[in-house]
Amino acid sequence: MLMGVLLHALVLYLEPEDGSEPLMWVGVLFLWIHNWRMPLFFMLAGFFAALTLDRKSPSAFSWDRLYRIGFPIVLWWFIVAPIPLWSALREGTDLPALDHLWFLYYLLLMYAAAVVIRPFIPQQIVSIVDLSLRSRWTLLLWAIPITAFSVMGRDNGLFNVHPEFIGEIEVGFFFFSLSFFCLGWRLFYHQNLFSSLANLRWSIAALSIAMAALLAALATWLALEEELSSLAALLWVNGLSSCATLLSILGLMGLCLKLVSEPSARLRFWVEVSYPIYFFHALVVFSLGDFFVNASWPAFGAIFVNTVTSTAVSILLYFVFIRYTPLGWMFMGYKNAWFRWSKLGWIFSRQNS
Repeated sequence: MLMGVLLHALVLYLEPEDGSEPLMWVGVLFLWIHNWRMPLFFMLAGFFAALTLDRKSPSAFSWDRLYRIGFPIVLWWFIVAPIPLWSALREGTDLPALDHLWFLYYLLLMYAAAVVIRPFIPQQIVSIVDLSLRSRWTLLLWAIPITAFSVMGRDNGLFNVHPEFIGEIEVGFFFFSLSFFCLGWRLFYHQNLFSSLANLRWSIAALSIAMAALLAALATWLALEEELSSLAALLWVNGLSSCATLLSILGLMGLCLKLVSEPSARLRFWVEVSYPIYFFHALVVFSLGDFFVNASWPAFGAIFVNTVTSTAVSILLYFVFIRYTPLGWMFMGYKNAWFRWSKLGWIFSRQNS
């Protein structure tokens, strides 16, 4: 999620207001992050959904997902669009836009499908899918369905097409995202693969091939003047882009597994604040980015300062409004939140003693 702050700081420099061509490094960096960030998120969501559903009943899991995934959308509407939200609730008009939280809406749909459909999936289907999880090499078979859904759901094979409002479903991109959710789900039951992924040479090779494939896809798209009119070009760019996505995810996973042997206090802090940072950053990053563009700041300095400032402000908002209040239950869960009823009772007892 933290990469989302940098991604949105880059957005304003993709199409400069003066009509000039975007800086090459901005476009490549944006596309690289954009290529794997949300697929990796959905894969991790699937992994932890399997973990949670193994420990909780379907009803407890559903409630947990609703207040940790659904309620933050409503909280965002209260902050940025209270009047449209009130009109929607009172008069039945459309709910406000999802903005940068569109992925939470898709996650709710995926969690609902996991709870409802999971008991009815034949074991034979699961066994066939699990053939692709026998080794790190067979994982590459996932590139086949990912490419198919990319053709249907990504603009020119490079750009996500996500919903703007509740009720909208971009079918192709939804199933593209769902494929990574399912991959993460099955990886939970095949954690023996992690030892083979945690190989430094393999991870670096995967990331290098991924970057080469992504640059080849970008070069093809630009050479065809940003229009994939033939089926061959469409399959070529989508295939390269999808392979880049999958290899980037597997390479980044391998690096993390290799380099992070034990969780540290610093790592736990960033894990704790990553969700709130992404929630709040949109309040800052776009308006601050507009200021830097109008002030003609150099792109590198503006993007760097915007990313750091938006992150710092989001952390401050988290500590002021979330961490020590019941709102923390949405972002960390009740058991991991600082504010708990039992702690509140302990504080009162200390004051009265």
